[in-house]
Amino acid sequence: MSTTACTSCGKALAPSDILYTEDAKVVCVECSTKREIVRDEKGAARNIRMASFTCLGAALFGFAAFSVGYGLFFYAGAIISIASGLFAGQAIMSAGDERFTKHISPGEKTVIIACTVLGLAISSFETLVMLGVIEWIPPWLR
Repeated sequence: MSTTACTSCGKALAPSDILYTEDAKVVCVECSTKREIVRDEKGAARNIRMASFTCLGAALFGFAAFSVGYGLFFYAGAIISIASGLFAGQAIMSAGDERFTKHISPGEKTVIIACTVLGLAISSFETLVMLGVIEWIPPWLR
């Protein structure tokens, strides 16, 4: 019976213990598990990125709906923007999420923070205008 070595750690594997990666490399169970964990952590980092872009996009959508006088879509945009902004902001700013944020570069963190803050600011402004706290009418609706 021949043995094969794990391409990650070099551990000798019996034929029944061989697993393969996505690119057809031989790995042991431990290395395969580590690769899956890293893949899932990178997926969580991607979700943080997408949440910040969703925050800004939904805020702009809500602002556009508010600007043309269609308030129903404003509510959807504001709710989505605030929910995704809180998720992205909490993930980037709080301690304990280093497992996920280590897969985000410093430049990406800056973009994530900027998109989140801008999206939350736009949604807050829209909400304050809708509640009557701020008097503002878009110039094109006057």
